[in-house]
Amino acid sequence: MLHTEHNQEARSVSQGDAGTEPRDRAARTVTLFLLGRLRTDRGDGICRIRNVSSGGMQIETFSPLKVGQRVEVAARNESPVRGHVAWASGTTAGIKFSAPIDSRSLLRPPVLPLARNVSIRAPRFATRTRAVLTIEGKRHDVRVFDISPGGVRLGTSAALPQGSECHLAIPGLPRCHGTIRWADEDSAGIFFTEKLGFASLAPWLDDQAVRFAEDDSAQ
Repeated sequence: MLHTEHNQEARSVSQGDAGTEPRDRAARTVTLFLLGRLRTDRGDGICRIRNVSSGGMQIETFSPLKVGQRVEVAARNESPVRGHVAWASGTTAGIKFSAPIDSRSLLRPPVLPLARNVSIRAPRFATRTRAVLTIEGKRHDVRVFDISPGGVRLGTSAALPQGSECHLAIPGLPRCHGTIRWADEDSAGIFFTEKLGFASLAPWLDDQAVRFAEDDSAQ
């Protein structure tokens, strides 16, 4: 999650609020700045959830959606909500849910017993592509297995020192600085010092040829 504003009544937009519910009947809308996973018949990608009510949400996407298109949207650790595109204007769309939800649940992190918060992770996306990892001037050819705005999971035969600072060059994305969060004999997790922005990650995920450049060799 990048940022969540204080709960407030959402401002009216040209195409209406979340979904298509009339303002006098809709459960009160809350304004968000939340990243989510969007799944359509074309596959999955990242979206921005801009506001949500019990009956629908307004999202921003990289590729325009079509009215009537079936979608699933998942945020944080929540199960996906299903619906269809009620209206679309450029890369902004209103999603009408198949069934009403508790919109406040999108603002509350899940909680374990004894008040221990569950880790709230940004959506992760499967990928199969190569990259170059640099640690203290030494380059390692690696494979990227999944990616999120905040980090990646790599496949590598090199012994990577946990806690080391590094740079990662993934074709099509800005060069990322990060820290090796964990490592075992054939894989590692890297936490980015600065998260990848929506404007960089969204088109990269949408480009299947780049995102899955190594798919054939992985089978």
